[in-house]
Amino acid sequence: MTELDPRVDAYIAAAAPFAQPLLAILRERLHAASPAFVETIRWGMPTLLHEGRILAHVAAFNRHVALVFRDAEAVGEAAPGAMGQFGRLTRVEELPDAATIAAIVQRSIARIATPAPPRPRTPRAMPALPDAFAAALRAQPAAQAGFDALAPGQRRDYVEWIVDARREDTRQRRIVQALEWLAQGLPRDWKYRR
Repeated sequence: MTELDPRVDAYIAAAAPFAQPLLAILRERLHAASPAFVETIRWGMPTLLHEGRILAHVAAFNRHVALVFRDAEAVGEAAPGAMGQFGRLTRVEELPDAATIAAIVQRSIARIATPAPPRPRTPRAMPALPDAFAAALRAQPAAQAGFDALAPGQRRDYVEWIVDARREDTRQRRIVQALEWLAQGLPRDWKYRR
């Protein structure tokens, strides 16, 4: 068994009396399934990591315990109406047996070892440049140069900001503001950059 995290011991000790044996058994069965786990606390609940990736959580609530595997496909059908794939666990008899947990852990580890192929990236289409904004850019060469120098996503950010205005006076104020920032070569989120 791997080294146990004392924070998980404290979590189990602080749980409701009915939950303490359930958490201890789940912890034991998970560690027996793979001795390579690293035990930690994430999001306030005991978490098992495999090669730095979250494999499973256990959590105690007022009236039930949950066992949550991050890789839902390795588990199969989930119980409806509760956090986790095994529903609301309230008694030792309801816990998945050691063999079931070991099989799920092995499938999850195998899926971690074979990463999914990368999804093809399709950039979002640039919305049509509003006529008023295009005319204002043509009238101010410095702003046009600043706009042309931006990355496509930054140009799209300006255009969407202007197009999303509901009222015409708001759209005009945004165009004036955009021209000022673009003349300085600033992206729209310049205030939030460090």
